[in-house]
Amino acid sequence: MSGIAITLGDPAGIGPEVTEKAIKQLTSHPGIILFGHAHHVASFKPFTGIIKENTIYGYPIKTSKQPSLTPDDPSNAIIAYESIQSALACCNEYSIKRLVTAPISKAGLLAANIPY
Repeated sequence: MSGIAITLGDPAGIGPEVTEKAIKQLTSHPGIILFGHAHHVASFKPFTGIIKENTIYGYPIKTSKQPSLTPDDPSNAIIAYESIQSALACCNEYSIKRLVTAPISKAGLLAANIPY
């Protein structure tokens, strides 16, 4: 299965906004799955396991955390980390060979005790 998996990075960072703007400029692509908090991917078609060319899908991660606008917030780091974990699992399950991550906060990861 072809396609590109993209994690949206730190919710308080530029990742979600820049990624959305960039992919909306694409005129042709193999299909894109965006991984992030439900708040950021709700406007995209839900991913159901089939990737179609030129379609952008949203894959809301399963998390109890809510995004914060505070830079380096541990909750945002956990959301970014869980997005990467979900994307890796999806790539393995659906044989997706391309994974891109938007920027994450190293300070946030440290505050959340996530080793990197």
